[in-house]
Amino acid sequence: VVHFSYIPVALFSHLISLYNYHYIKQNMNWSAAQAYCRREHTDLATVYNMRDMNRLCGDSCKEGWIGLHDQQHTDRTWHWSLPGVEYNESDTNWAENEPNDKDGPENTVEMLKNFKWIDVPDRSNPSFICYDGKKLYPRVYDQIRMTWLEAQKYCREHHTDLISGQDQLDDLKNHTKLNGTRWMIGLFRDTWRWSDGNGSSFRNWDQTPQSNHCNWSAAQEYCRREHTDLATVYNMRDMNRLCGDSCKEGWIGLHDQQHTNRTWHWSLPGVEYNENDTNWAEDEPDNKVKPENIVEMLKNFELVDVNDKRKASFICYNGKKLYPTVCDQIRAHTFG
Repeated sequence: VVHFSYIPVALFSHLISLYNYHYIKQNMNWSAAQAYCRREHTDLATVYNMRDMNRLCGDSCKEGWIGLHDQQHTDRTWHWSLPGVEYNESDTNWAENEPNDKDGPENTVEMLKNFKWIDVPDRSNPSFICYDGKKLYPRVYDQIRMTWLEAQKYCREHHTDLISGQDQLDDLKNHTKLNGTRWMIGLFRDTWRWSDGNGSSFRNWDQTPQSNHCNWSAAQEYCRREHTDLATVYNMRDMNRLCGDSCKEGWIGLHDQQHTNRTWHWSLPGVEYNENDTNWAEDEPDNKVKPENIVEMLKNFELVDVNDKRKASFICYNGKKLYPTVCDQIRAHTFG
């Protein structure tokens, strides 16, 4: 779990010898739940595969703690997405000087045309490869654009999993003609561990859009991860150049740091705020619904200060182009 606050949910425990799950309807935090399960049963639940996941949930999955927790101060560990396929450092095919975290935390893997591997952020990529245990050959998707987590979910729903392990990749070399230059495969790394010490690689992260978590800070984090930052616009000419006819209203990178004397700053480091070059709407900024510490750009390119509690779309920026973005694109879990 990510946090340890007390919440009114239940928890699961399991007996390893019988491999049974027990739903415990009590209110406690994760640490207390772990202690309870270790005292009364064996440990918090470890989930090994989708069959386990369905058995744990039944027809109506209840909320509850399980044994997976993030040990952020440990080294990241490589896993194959398909449960039961073990990662073996001596049986890998990394490209030269890989893995290298070149663009920050790079926790997922793409395979190049020469079958060498590179570590990459969990970014959108046009190609990925599914493994299907019922068919002879892997299935290559080179027209569907997804993140690594979305591709994993797609492969599990339509096939078996993302292609995992050297044996499956060797089959790919022998039987499948590949179109394109790089493909996502089922290798990832993380710092998540199971409470009972089991090395299960199974993860089933919720990819439901988290609109209720969409605030300015989350939008800033998303833009920095996927592009460069929230939109930074120097003047109207710059706005017209970047936007053209495609701009929609949304949060931009201008914000007032709280507990200061209403001083505006751009999110992008190194960019100075210039009052004379800012296209405020009439009577703005007005701090009408205090505190209005962030800025929304309207469709006519005018700026208004708004409260962070108002959910809005937002606009990302990569130095060359603006990207209107909706809150639904912020997901519950992402890799690096």
